[in-house]
Amino acid sequence: MDKVLHRVIVPPMRHKIERYQRAIKGLVVSVLLRFKGVKVADRVVIEGRSPFIVPDGDLYLGSRISFRSLYGTIRIIIRGGARLSIGARCFINNGCSIESFSDVEIGDHCLIGDSVQIMDNNYHQISEGSLPRVARVRIGRNVWLANRCLILAGVEIGDHSVVGAGAVVTKSFPPRSIIGGNPARLIGQVQCSDDWIRR
Repeated sequence: MDKVLHRVIVPPMRHKIERYQRAIKGLVVSVLLRFKGVKVADRVVIEGRSPFIVPDGDLYLGSRISFRSLYGTIRIIIRGGARLSIGARCFINNGCSIESFSDVEIGDHCLIGDSVQIMDNNYHQISEGSLPRVARVRIGRNVWLANRCLILAGVEIGDHSVVGAGAVVTKSFPPRSIIGGNPARLIGQVQCSDDWIRR
């Protein structure tokens, strides 16, 4: 009887304790981010390690963004004069890297999988005499970026879209696109109403 009660009672209790730990850690990290000049709508939620953030430019974090970093630190870098905006209720998973040299915008309710990279620059010259490319990146709302996909400079991804695991996105796609491959191409359409939120 005791074993049965232990199985029934302890997991919900543990889950509740973990929720409180994430909330408290999120409140502390939110305060520290505000001291660094980051605009935080209310608070973030932290599971595991805190993200590594270099806010040399403007960083805006929408309401209740969740960072999960149980392995592989999340890195967010905003260079001087650049801007990064992450919308409300986004989820950012282990090992992600987001770098802004100019302007990166991520809409509300986005799901960002393990080791996703988003960058608005290509760092180096392609040819002699050329300059590194720097161009705005925009991710619409309710977009799912699956594990290890790569979003490159100048890309816009429309609302409700899905980017498949490992995709290398070099061009823009309209709303409700299913995107995959290297280089990424349109492989399908998402069927949904405009107010639908992915779980």
